[in-house]
Amino acid sequence: MLPLHAIGANSSADGNEAAFANGLSEDLTFRLAHVNGLRLISSASALRAQQDGFDAKQLAERLHVTHAIEGSLHEAGDQLRISLRLIETPSGQILWTQDYDRKFADVFALQQDIAQAVVSALALHIDMVQASEKTVDPQVFREYLELRHVFLTQNDSVAYAKAETALNALAARAPDFAPVHGLLAANLASGFEDIGRDNDALHEARHALDLDPDDIYAHAALGLVASHNHDWVTVKKEYDAALARSPNDQVMRSIIGMWLGRLGYGKQALSEFETNYSSDPLSYWGTYNLATELDTLGRHDEARHFLDLLPGLESEPEWLTVIARWRNAVWRHDYTAARHFVEQMSGPSSQEDEKTAHAYAAVAYAAVTEALLDPTRWPQAEAAIATLEAKTGGVSLLRLFAPPLNATPLLAEFEPGDQQPDGKILWTVDFTALHRDPAFPSFLQRMKFIDYWRSNGWPPQCKPEGDSARCE
Repeated sequence: MLPLHAIGANSSADGNEAAFANGLSEDLTFRLAHVNGLRLISSASALRAQQDGFDAKQLAERLHVTHAIEGSLHEAGDQLRISLRLIETPSGQILWTQDYDRKFADVFALQQDIAQAVVSALALHIDMVQASEKTVDPQVFREYLELRHVFLTQNDSVAYAKAETALNALAARAPDFAPVHGLLAANLASGFEDIGRDNDALHEARHALDLDPDDIYAHAALGLVASHNHDWVTVKKEYDAALARSPNDQVMRSIIGMWLGRLGYGKQALSEFETNYSSDPLSYWGTYNLATELDTLGRHDEARHFLDLLPGLESEPEWLTVIARWRNAVWRHDYTAARHFVEQMSGPSSQEDEKTAHAYAAVAYAAVTEALLDPTRWPQAEAAIATLEAKTGGVSLLRLFAPPLNATPLLAEFEPGDQQPDGKILWTVDFTALHRDPAFPSFLQRMKFIDYWRSNGWPPQCKPEGDSARCE
């Protein structure tokens, strides 16, 4: 098993050159993922390792890497120079070096040559199909790589919005380049760009698949749109198709894990997240999904280990991290830690409305923490939750912790089609009162879970009962 470190731009590279180098690294990683006998560390974790200056020993210890590719990219006019070296870890021994001097227009052939050289150096075999993308304008390919890099790695909302605008413009300029339309389809279907863009997502996905039936993001987009309609059979079909075409794609592993968790298949979801984490151990989302699924399954001490890693993986303070750590502390009955996380909730935010909402949330979480310790304080906690809900306009999931349980409005929060990382919270073993509520069976029917379970197997916590199910 031979994980590879991504190629990166040199430290003197400007922003555009660095983005191009990172995008080229990701594309090379995708290509090498099809090589038998080669297991790859994701480009996201490799990039973080590069940014943190990992040496050969750290790569071996933190990423379980046996070999790493280090490199630099330089541009001068229409000329590219890529310098690579293959390093054995943890010894740091250099096994192979190579410089490539090519014209930018030859970038597709360059990728092919690099991939072949790498696997030859590792004594493996590669059988790569000559891609039709050679007919594509290399500048279009470059912009696509840079934009995909933003969508895969960027948490900054301003940068993300700019990338969305640029992606729409690029799709209009490149009607025959499938990857652009597949990426646009996935972004539209995800709901990140705008809610209610399913028809646009379907149009882009079908266009991408007409151009290239193997485009994984187009298949992912079709699955996401189907999930909005609770068409779980189509979701499975499209996700399976995407994963069959790229079994090492960490994005697809994460999407599939969230979907399985949402449908109550907790152990299967955990398996996907564990596979994802093994290839992407320095990724925020890979770690977050693994930790929160462990919490959902009631394995709170194990979850705590991974949750404690999250602050070191953030580019900026992450609201989801604090909430997840608070829940874990409450489930472990560590109220000292819960109070500590409440203190972090009113921290800095990039947007004024978020800052205000966080302040109201901090008051509500503090009140619930104290009420969990002293049940006579639930009236004050209820008032704080109601104030938070008036500010945000939605039902707070804090009500899952508060007596008496009113399941109907809470379950309505889990019905929308958008796939969210915390959709699996519905199945948390600590929320059995929700599962036993009379409103729960009809919720399962509305979500069309019952029909899917009957054909694809029941999750272990649920058993058929009449037209619905009984879940413990």
